[in-house]
Amino acid sequence: MELNEKVNQQYKVVVMYNLINDSTELFTSELEDLLEEFKNGKRDSIAVVNEMKKVVEHLYVEEHEKETLCKVIKSMGE
Repeated sequence: MELNEKVNQQYKVVVMYNLINDSTELFTSELEDLLEEFKNGKRDSIAVVNEMKKVVEHLYVEEHEKETLCKVIKSMGE
């Protein structure tokens, strides 16, 4: 594989990693919004817990994807 191709592949993987980071920030913000809705009485505790569970599951999947991408980035640099 040529150096140019290798760099392009690394760049694409880093872009994917950054997109996951951006969505992680959105999910974290969503958790904060859900907590505020509960505090303000807009949602009951069961509804908030159910929504938070979904958000946390997404975060867990994204963390796994980020770990995998880190390994890919590391192996590509070798």
